[in-house]
Amino acid sequence: MARVYRLTFQCTGANAELIQPSLHYQTDVPPAGDEPDPNDVAAGVWGVLGTQFLACFHNEVNVHDLVALEETLPPAIGVAGLHHVGLAGTLTGAGDWLPEGLVPLINIHTDTRSRSARGWVHMPNPRYSNFISNNVWSGGVNTALDAFAAKLDDSFDLGAVFPTHVNPVVYSRTRRSRGEDPFTFRVTGATARRTVAFLRSRMTTP
Repeated sequence: MARVYRLTFQCTGANAELIQPSLHYQTDVPPAGDEPDPNDVAAGVWGVLGTQFLACFHNEVNVHDLVALEETLPPAIGVAGLHHVGLAGTLTGAGDWLPEGLVPLINIHTDTRSRSARGWVHMPNPRYSNFISNNVWSGGVNTALDAFAAKLDDSFDLGAVFPTHVNPVVYSRTRRSRGEDPFTFRVTGATARRTVAFLRSRMTTP
């Protein structure tokens, strides 16, 4: 048995704009085990990533919840879970405020050479101008982004007697809809890109 979950960080920025970075995880249930509660999946992912995630952005970005939504194909309806966070970012800096659309990007790697096996995540804006120089991220934000990226290949277990392994993956909805196997690829590492990215959707509210 296995479920694939999209884990979405439900955040809002200084101007109430929506910030929703997401990652995928897949359960690996042992023969005598059961699928874990989706709420536990969300809590487990936060336990692995939460501290490092908060360190990547300033305290005017608030993380409300981490939502786990099972990926399915219509007409199936997946299960959902939630871990309430209610915390603000912890990154400190100096200088002018950067436009909200300027964001760090983290590339997610697997061992498979295919466009379907590549992933990425757009992070919240780190806010302060001392973190950018000549269109590249600089200073302490790089330390924080690298620490977060280093956790993106970490798995965790849920349950005591017959533990379920929960693994980070890159998910291909296209391959799944075509009936192609595999449609998930185990994450083997991640790299924070130094070049500044622009995400237009972060410039609007909600």
